[in-house]
Amino acid sequence: FAFACFVRVPPSLRYIGTTLLFPAGILWLLFCFLMTLWLPWLRKPYKIISKRSLVTTMNVIGHFLQGGFGTMSALALKPFMCYEHPNGKQSLLKHAGVFCNSGEQWVMMVAGLVLLIFFELNFLGACTWAVWNLPKWSVSNPQRVAGFSFLFNRFTMYRWWYGVPVLARGTLLSLCLVLATDFPPAQAALITLVISSFLLSHMRLLPWKTPVVNLLEGWVLSMLLFQVAITPTFKGGKPSDIEDFNQGVSILLLSSIAISLALIASAVALAILGEFSGAFTSDWILNLGRRPDSQVLLEKIKQVAGELLALDPEAAHQGFLALHPGEVVRISDSMDMISTDLLGKFHENGISMNRVITFSTAHQRVRASLAVGLDETVVEGFDEKFKQASNEVTNEVASEAASEA
Repeated sequence: FAFACFVRVPPSLRYIGTTLLFPAGILWLLFCFLMTLWLPWLRKPYKIISKRSLVTTMNVIGHFLQGGFGTMSALALKPFMCYEHPNGKQSLLKHAGVFCNSGEQWVMMVAGLVLLIFFELNFLGACTWAVWNLPKWSVSNPQRVAGFSFLFNRFTMYRWWYGVPVLARGTLLSLCLVLATDFPPAQAALITLVISSFLLSHMRLLPWKTPVVNLLEGWVLSMLLFQVAITPTFKGGKPSDIEDFNQGVSILLLSSIAISLALIASAVALAILGEFSGAFTSDWILNLGRRPDSQVLLEKIKQVAGELLALDPEAAHQGFLALHPGEVVRISDSMDMISTDLLGKFHENGISMNRVITFSTAHQRVRASLAVGLDETVVEGFDEKFKQASNEVTNEVASEAASEA
């Protein structure tokens, strides 16, 4: 079924109409935001605040562009994919009726460049700028962090920037087809290079918050790499046998990926059911293990802290030197997390700012825990330290901007 079979529309106009879907989606979301501000009967029952609503709208627009980024990349690069006919002429890969270097292709190229530059590359640049500044924003500007939560909320706070490489991955895969549209072996080599690079970075970083998602992405990338490896048709053997082998292995790989996705969906549904019903705990499903008890963990921290205070400094120094560098990094990361997200201390004791602080929720959570069983002076002291740390980072950002100017 194709819409072009019923309505005779030139391919260039159909392509332009498709590229306009993304700007139309953004305009529709902005229109909905303006309607929530202009209609009093809609604002009052839902207690809509203009500033907070704008942040939420920008976050929704980010989700929309992030979800369609791969499609946007493939769509914008379509007019640049030409393949050669036996008679020497060239046509577009996805629009065989459009010849390359024709006026219709130039129209499509202009529309694709507009989509590529003004929406895709601008969005990628904005996300890159955001992840560069998120560690400081997480202390000094929580509203701005909330506007970019779509970019980092699925990753660990030490890998907050990994959303940008994930966005770029779709563009790089589409670019492989553009660079070698008429030469499949080069396509396979470039795609293998991209997928293997992301597989290696994934194995090194494990960026996703949920461990089962890390396992799933590693499996999917491995299967895609295997699929690309068997795609080229090599010389030797009967063509039919090679084709049957490739088809059988492809069906097996795609089926394994589909089964993996189905298992993950079932695990998520089971976890949600367990949380709402209360019949069982669901931490072990998505986290591939049970979560330690908070009270027991707190007692261990207090016990270890007391033993460290009684330890001889020189012996402690020698003990750290004997540890593996990876274990030392994990200890440093744990200290950063305890100091920033649990205690609310951002720049005291030389704590490094190499992560995004989740204080937008953690500060309220810790403040609530302090309020239970403690007097108001302790709570006010915590808030005072929080404001003081925010002012320090704000002044630091201002001084850096002044020195750059």
